[in-house]
Amino acid sequence: MTEIIKAHHRHFSSRRLPSIQAGITIGMGCQDYMQAESALPGIQQLHSSPLIGELVYLLKLSAFLQVKTIVETTSRERFEEFSRAVESINTHLGSLRNRLTLRKDEPNVNPCIKAAEASIDRLSSILRLCKTILSITSGVHNTTIDLSGVEASSLLCQGKLLREFAQTFNTLREKYPFWEVTREDVSYDDQLRDYIPSLQKVLETLDPTQLFRKVWSDPQVRNFVQQKFGEDALSYLQALAERPINEVFHDEKPLLCLFMHSVFKIDKTPVDKYAAIAIDEVQNLPYSLLLCIRRMAPQGCDIILMADPDQRTSLLGSDTAQVARLFGTTEYRLTRVYRSNPHILNAARALLNT
Repeated sequence: MTEIIKAHHRHFSSRRLPSIQAGITIGMGCQDYMQAESALPGIQQLHSSPLIGELVYLLKLSAFLQVKTIVETTSRERFEEFSRAVESINTHLGSLRNRLTLRKDEPNVNPCIKAAEASIDRLSSILRLCKTILSITSGVHNTTIDLSGVEASSLLCQGKLLREFAQTFNTLREKYPFWEVTREDVSYDDQLRDYIPSLQKVLETLDPTQLFRKVWSDPQVRNFVQQKFGEDALSYLQALAERPINEVFHDEKPLLCLFMHSVFKIDKTPVDKYAAIAIDEVQNLPYSLLLCIRRMAPQGCDIILMADPDQRTSLLGSDTAQVARLFGTTEYRLTRVYRSNPHILNAARALLNT
């Protein structure tokens, strides 16, 4: 009989997949089974097991180890200096923004205020990123990396972070030659340029796709997969890490989504706008996909799961008892069937019991 399971989701905040995830939208595709027939045993072993949560955590620890190694190689003290420099510049820029605000009604001042605020926001993101990286090097693993800091740091490396503000400030100086702030007071690029090579090494490490490809070969990860999931899963994971992102099959994508969601702080998810989510035919969905939905659902979202273990048709289907534990469900059983008569039901039960 069909079981309807309702879980009230309380414990997971909203997140958004990073821009790179355009190629890893969660979904199921039967056509991919034929394309990935050789990978099916590994996919089944990996994605249908509740142990995938432990694997994702292990992948996260390996990712943080990669970051830690890079920072220690380039010198932790260097990043501490960089953090202090960013904080000092941000404070100075905030003071300048406040002085500009006193003259906001004058021509050409408002664009400069907006550009200053944009730079302050980006520098604040970089500062948060620095503090997160420094905490990771101290062995803190219960954190995530803010992608806005990664994007702002990339702009800094490209010399684009403060360009708009410098341009608007120069326009202001042309309008008001007597302006008491000199060009040197806002020439911040020179103060940060020496840190860019170290920062670039970290940014290269934090590319989500490249990071996954690096951590899959971690001996601890490989041993865990081999012992807990088997050789097919190990071979599948190796092939997954080597394939271009646009060639990843639908049923493989939940693992990448879970990995990125665990490592990176993300603002929104594809389901964060819904107050309730109903999922039918749960017995045919991989455990990894259900775990994705559980982690991405907004706080307070009602999740309704509908399943009939006797109608499982997918090799990747989940055990409903495991799903019930995953969502912490309240179970409702539907005992009356309206689309079949007793003769059909008796025949079906006899077939299931053989």
